[in-house]
Parts: sequence; structure tokens; C-alpha cells
Amino acid sequence: MNVTILDDNGQPLISLAGPDAKIKGEARWMQERIWFGYTSGFRELAMKKSLPPSSLSVVYSVSIDQVLERIRMLILQCDSAQYSDRSDAFRPRANVRAADLYPGGK
Repeated sequence: MNVTILDDNGQPLISLAGPDAKIKGEARWMQERIWFGYTSGFRELAMKKSLPPSSLSVVYSVSIDQVLERIRMLILQCDSAQYSDRSDAFRPRANVRAADLYPGGK
């Protein structure tokens, strides 16, 4: 199986080909200012950022498990906030009077 990622102009950026499954990246693309990818085995998400005008780069990485756990927590927080808003709609209000509900006093 061969996989190649192309840019907008149809030029190959990165390819995975052959039985050895080695990734071959195009040199120009690898020198871009910022790019994202995965480490070997897809266990970590990585970001590479170049530090111009020098030829140095910084690589940040975070475990995929940490990213997924953070997404789960955000979903749970949104979900619990949504349910708490719904439950407030059905909770009796002690400070509501009939006159507030019916401005005519009836």
C-alpha cells in the first residue's frame, strides 16, 4: 500500500510507500515554519515550529491519550452545563408571585 499527501498544486508533501513503511517527506515541506504530525506508532501528537532567522526548530509533543482525555472532559462539562440549565427551568422559584406571572393581578 502506498499513501501520498499532496499540496494544493498536486505536489507530494509526504509519502508512505513500500514494505518497510518508511515516511518520506519532501524537504521544502519539512522546513515550513509550523507543521503537525504524529510520532511513530501514533502515540503522540507533535508540532514542529522553526525559529527564524536561525535554522533551529522546536518540537512539542503530547500524548494522544492526554488529548482524548481533555476532549472527554470538555464534552462532559458541556453536557453537564446543558443539563443543569434544563433542570433550572423546572425548579420552583421561591420568589415568584402570582402577580409577577399575571400582571393584571388575576
